[in-house]
Amino acid sequence: MGCSFLGHSGRGFRVAVGYYLQKARLVALVHSVAVPVELTVFAVILLNEFPDYAADLATGKRNLVVRPGPRRASILYALVSMGSWIAVLLSVCHGVPARVLWFYLPVLVLSMALVVMVLSDRWQDRFVLERLCGANLAVNLGTTAALVLAFVV
Repeated sequence: MGCSFLGHSGRGFRVAVGYYLQKARLVALVHSVAVPVELTVFAVILLNEFPDYAADLATGKRNLVVRPGPRRASILYALVSMGSWIAVLLSVCHGVPARVLWFYLPVLVLSMALVVMVLSDRWQDRFVLERLCGANLAVNLGTTAALVLAFVV
């Protein structure tokens, strides 16, 4: 699991290392911005593995949906999504301007709706799953945008 996560989305880690190499110090703010985005990237990767579950199972692939099974992967998706919500909230304690919460509110509502739908096994309908994957990408982009706007506006 860790290799897949870092292999696909280690951007937040690279951002923190890049900052450290330039400034020679660690700053909580860098991680406060990177962690919520990383968690939403992980959620995108995880949910995008659901459509291929049957084929991956048949061919012996051992991805994040096949290993635990789709029901447990749904729970993992919910936990990762909730982690991103908490990370955005905690980012305010580490220097992200509080206005991030206003920008993030619509993203939070969409993400909560996705979690409810995934936990309700709505992913089993191929048409719905395609919409879930698209909306999940919007959550990732919206989270990133909310954090950027908090500093720019």
